Amino acid sequence: MRTETGSGGTKVGHALFLGAQAGVLALGEPPTWQEEFFDYRNKVGFSICRICGIAKTSFKYDGENLTDFGCIQIMTASEDD
Repeated sequence: MRTETGSGGTKVGHALFLGAQAGVLALGEPPTWQEEFFDYRNKVGFSICRICGIAKTSFKYDGENLTDFGCIQIMTASEDD
């Protein structure tokens, strides 16, 4: 991602280094499959439904504040050539 900040328009780049457990994926129910025929069975439509969620991993190491796990953000700036 690239953004411009300040009155001078400094270009800032954002980079993320993600570790092996920086994010988690939770799966709900098994997927459901549904087929429907249209136009006198000349066309078919498919519907696949799955409940899932994705989140960033964070823990309360000190018992109060959430701390990100396995994620480091690096911000860089540069001037035009």
